[in-house]
Amino acid sequence: MSTRVSANYHKCGLTETLDSGLPKLRPGSSSFTKWKRALLKQLMISAKHPDCKFYFKSNAMILSETRRQMRYPPYTIHPFSKVALYRELIMSIIWFFDFYFSPLFSAFNKKPLNFFSNFWHTLDLVCQVFIMLNVVMCFFIGVMEEQTKKVELEWKKIAKKYLSTFFIFDCVGSLPFAAAMIMFRNRERRYPVICITSYFIHMVRFIRLKSAIQYFQRITSKFGIPFLMHEFISLAIKSFFVVHWCACYVYLIPKVIFHYVNYEFDKSWWIYRNNISIHSKNVDAPSAYSISLRAAFCHVYGISLEGVVENEPLDHIIFSLTMMIGFFLVAFVTARIFLIVKTSYASETEYEDLLHQFLEYGNRKKMQVKMKNRVIQCLEYNYQKRYFHEKIILNTLSGHLKAELFLHDCKRLVEKVKIFQAFSKSTVGLLISHFWREVFLKNDIVFKYGQPYDSVRFILYGTVAFILPNGFEASHMEDNFALGLLRLVLQSEHYMATVIALEICEMYKIDWVDLEYCIQKDEEIYHVLHALAEERLATIINFFKTKKKENIIEQLWKGKILEHQFNTRRK
Repeated sequence: MSTRVSANYHKCGLTETLDSGLPKLRPGSSSFTKWKRALLKQLMISAKHPDCKFYFKSNAMILSETRRQMRYPPYTIHPFSKVALYRELIMSIIWFFDFYFSPLFSAFNKKPLNFFSNFWHTLDLVCQVFIMLNVVMCFFIGVMEEQTKKVELEWKKIAKKYLSTFFIFDCVGSLPFAAAMIMFRNRERRYPVICITSYFIHMVRFIRLKSAIQYFQRITSKFGIPFLMHEFISLAIKSFFVVHWCACYVYLIPKVIFHYVNYEFDKSWWIYRNNISIHSKNVDAPSAYSISLRAAFCHVYGISLEGVVENEPLDHIIFSLTMMIGFFLVAFVTARIFLIVKTSYASETEYEDLLHQFLEYGNRKKMQVKMKNRVIQCLEYNYQKRYFHEKIILNTLSGHLKAELFLHDCKRLVEKVKIFQAFSKSTVGLLISHFWREVFLKNDIVFKYGQPYDSVRFILYGTVAFILPNGFEASHMEDNFALGLLRLVLQSEHYMATVIALEICEMYKIDWVDLEYCIQKDEEIYHVLHALAEERLATIINFFKTKKKENIIEQLWKGKILEHQFNTRRK
């Protein structure tokens, strides 16, 4: 159980008492109970979710969120759970598949095919089932409120949010039209109409393109893809699908007119001139799609119109609409790139520039990989992947406005640390005006044994370990804890233990000189902190008494006499 202090590594000597926040299983629990608990664990918030660290910065916050979720029905799914992450992965793949093949099948599928003998149709049927399951799951997955940074887990509010956004599109797009297509596959006249109608209705799912890209970006962020790369991939995906959909529609519209209106085409239509007529039996779907793709690409981007000459009025309408879509697409992509490079995303790009400069600096100084990773971890925590010149911003403000901004930054600290609730507003303002923010990485030493008492630190986020001089790990302390108050009740002016950060810790520090100044201004501070320090000292004394009894019992079990360290006589 002993743990030696190391500046680079800490091995926890305490037994883990709570890992998932769920109640422990009773001895002899059934297999069903174990399976149920394992399933509930997958529904709870997980630190492995890519977005979890941006909203819940410490293990204590994750544990608190787990306990909050346990107050809701067991079927409630946290948006930062493993199940939610698996759902996003599966649905992004299914939606991308659907966005590509639904218009493709609708436009270029000519013959009635058996769903169970054709691979793509069978896969489409499987995707249909997953989309229907997703509609059900969306009623039970919590929603993150961006304004309040709080996860909504109440079922009624989740359902209300979903019903007012994507429910209609998901529900209509998940209707089982595949069964109707199977029923009418042997009827030559009705099958094309049923096929086109079903895929047309399914195209309402295209509104989910933004959700699919967001899920894709969230999953790929685990691989360290930079922000700019994410944005360019997003633009490339959107451009690809717009061109693909236009390629399908320029061929689908004549097909719809033929089957629904019974309009007879003459030889001047562009599909006849390019030998991809609907009536032609010699043209296969890949050839028709490649020609339609070329025509759509030329009209969307306006680069070449060779081989695509419109003589019919309907041809003019179709390709004019295609050119209008291309105009809006090019304008959107151009504006988006301009925003990324110049304006809206300057903070993200500056952060990546800062990160790139540090990597170059690290290579020049031949830094070790571990040290580089620690610095990158610190930068990511401090800036949240958005760089800003804090000093330049603050220098443009008045002193009073600076103080108000700092008080606003310390709002979370005042809300979380209970001792501040015992002070008046003026006292809290007096203390906060002397605070300094600090961030400690995992395994950083906060205080060292024998170091003079120079400050008091309040933990906002994070967990620390107390290491005694003999190397034993005494306890863990988490959010809201105050470090360094024992100087008020002890005559010693040096720390009695070493404190090590077990995860990224955000703290607020006040120097003893500033604290003594605040005490002179307001004696209420001394009385409250002194009472807390006495309570803390009594807890420590009780801990050592309990520890001593445990050591005596342990050595007696080993057959030793503590006073002389002799083995007892055995018969």
